[in-house]
Amino acid sequence: MQKADLTVLGSPLPAPHRFTRREVVQGVLTGIGIALTGRFADAHPIHQYLANPAAFKGADETLAAADWKPDFLNTDQNESLIVTAERMIPGSTQALVNRVIDLLLTVDTQENQHKFINSLAALDAESRQRFGRPVSALGQGQIDELLSACSSGQPSLHEHFDNLKTWIVPVYYSSEQGMRELGWTDDFYFESPAQCPHPDGHQQQ
Repeated sequence: MQKADLTVLGSPLPAPHRFTRREVVQGVLTGIGIALTGRFADAHPIHQYLANPAAFKGADETLAAADWKPDFLNTDQNESLIVTAERMIPGSTQALVNRVIDLLLTVDTQENQHKFINSLAALDAESRQRFGRPVSALGQGQIDELLSACSSGQPSLHEHFDNLKTWIVPVYYSSEQGMRELGWTDDFYFESPAQCPHPDGHQQQ
């Protein structure tokens, strides 16, 4: 993408500058985040959290801590989320996607919490049926096979796949890493939001 496609919003940020999660979230719904979440249901709970940077206040250091532990997910669920997110969008682990989702789930409704857990459980059950092991124990080829089957298979699995995707995709692209992948720099920001480059919601390598 050329700089002609981008709009200068103001004076360049001092270099070098690393965006905090709060800064990134503040910019998401102004630009890229609207397009990404707009591909899904407008009522999805990710909207209210991306629109409320206060939810991340003070969370930057906690999310990046070496001794971080999930507050909502259990260890197995967190591992399944890490593997699933990384294969949907490589780089999700480095962008702390699982940690941000765990944070959001701690303040979400019981209905949405149960829906998310059920989606993880559905993929895990399918994994055990196909490979005799949980999602967290799958190799790269196996997880790709599983996700492809879920994204194009029976309606119930497809629904669970889409539910996880509607969390993973916008959270990844609200991170500094995701925003920069789509072309956000210290000097320029999208006026017209871009779309997710992975047409099926996950990228196969």
